[in-house]
Amino acid sequence: INLRAEDLYDFELPHMLLQSAALWKISPNDLVLEVTENGVLELNETTNSIIEELAKNGFKLALDDFGTGFSSLSRLRNIPIDIIKIDQSFVRDITHSKNDYEIVKSIAALANSLGKEVIAEGVEDQKCLDLIHKMKIHKCQGYYFAKPMPFDEFVAWEKKRR
Repeated sequence: INLRAEDLYDFELPHMLLQSAALWKISPNDLVLEVTENGVLELNETTNSIIEELAKNGFKLALDDFGTGFSSLSRLRNIPIDIIKIDQSFVRDITHSKNDYEIVKSIAALANSLGKEVIAEGVEDQKCLDLIHKMKIHKCQGYYFAKPMPFDEFVAWEKKRR
């Protein structure tokens, strides 16, 4: 579930998400709430309180587009982030750009050392995927696997893959 920065000011958000999860019989542990790095730009008492409440209730939190906003190591230390999604702008060219390769490798090493799950966005070919695996990044997304698609098409695509 993608959250906007404005959502992190809504004191009802944790309650609403818990009610929705209960209605649909989904465990909060099975849901990932994604916040773009820019979305948590303004950390204050309100946003911190809401983020802490979501984590306390079992929701997993992902920091999306990592590296594109105002990256701060204090965010990784102070926010209960479970997943770091490395932005595609770094991942896409790791086979051609030593700088991008080193940035992705460093983010992955840091995230792994902090016990965070790492996801590489923007994997578009086998060579990129091979490098990603060498960096101990075990989850990826990108056009190499599939382009975004409506739910019905996804279900048909997944059935063919099996």
